Amino acid sequence: MIALFAFFRILVIGWYFIPVERGEPVWLEPYENPNNGIYMISYVKPLYIGETLVGVLGIDLDYDTICDKVGGISLYESGYAILMDDSGKILYSGDHNPAISAAAVDKIIAENEDYVYSSYIQRQQFCITTSHKLNNGEYLVLIVPEREIYNTRNQMIFTTILIAIAVSTMVVLVLTGMINRIMNAARIDKLTGAKNRNAYLEKMDSMENAIHAKRHVSFAILIFDINGLKAVNDTFGHAEGDKLIINSYQAIKSSFPGADVYRFGGDEFAVFMEKPTARIAEKLIAEFRDAMTRKAGKDPIDPDEAIVSCGYALYNPETDASCEDIFNRADRDMYEDKNRFYEVNPHLRQRG
Repeated sequence: MIALFAFFRILVIGWYFIPVERGEPVWLEPYENPNNGIYMISYVKPLYIGETLVGVLGIDLDYDTICDKVGGISLYESGYAILMDDSGKILYSGDHNPAISAAAVDKIIAENEDYVYSSYIQRQQFCITTSHKLNNGEYLVLIVPEREIYNTRNQMIFTTILIAIAVSTMVVLVLTGMINRIMNAARIDKLTGAKNRNAYLEKMDSMENAIHAKRHVSFAILIFDINGLKAVNDTFGHAEGDKLIINSYQAIKSSFPGADVYRFGGDEFAVFMEKPTARIAEKLIAEFRDAMTRKAGKDPIDPDEAIVSCGYALYNPETDASCEDIFNRADRDMYEDKNRFYEVNPHLRQRG
């Protein structure tokens, strides 16, 4: 009973006097509440009317919930997250036992930047960390073996992955905005806004793995090629050619709503249609070709008018051993469409 009373006395002193002395909201260090056995963290704020202190308001958060969220973070194959206090002590590491070097710890807690990068060697393995200081003064530290970062398909020097946990008076939020921005920026074509060649190769790898794993997959690859781009570049300049590329992307995007469009070459685009929409690829291709034919019949035709040839191939598990087989059939179908198009519209070989 005496010990329990002493604990509550210390807790009340912390709850009351620390925010009052500082004159601002504070986070108390994690503690176990002996009344209910819950490991908690508290946010406490002094309340004033004018300049008169009228009380202290606080909220208790279940610290185990925060740890569960941190423990749920996984990166690449074996990367994980931990929590560290401002002295470098590890507060939570889940099932992991990281042996972070003193130099890396010093850098994590000494820097005053939003996000800090460091590295250390653990069990003859080079690890890279990135950390973020949370609102409560703790540090969220992400740890990833270097080999896993550099083994990614697009060979980025370091794909920055940052997940910041912000703890407020009411909620615990896991923020992933920065990782999304950076990952997306590496996969977006700057001219059109389509997904770029990096994203295209990753998608091809994904579908290739599904084929080799003999999963029950259904998908079609659609290939598009802009008609007359070279003539536009040669006659009107590359600025006008860029407009044609942008307009062509927009025409493809609007004709295949909901599908990602990949620009994998200068005037080449691709779309992957997966089940169940793969079954309607032929119908959408026919509608797209009809739309292009109507545009080609207009007179005159603006140099930036999008007129695009297309082809497609549906994955056949009986004959297709790889994505390359499907791509090659779609590519042949596209060139057959282009040859038919120029036979009917020979003037467009030189058009703007």
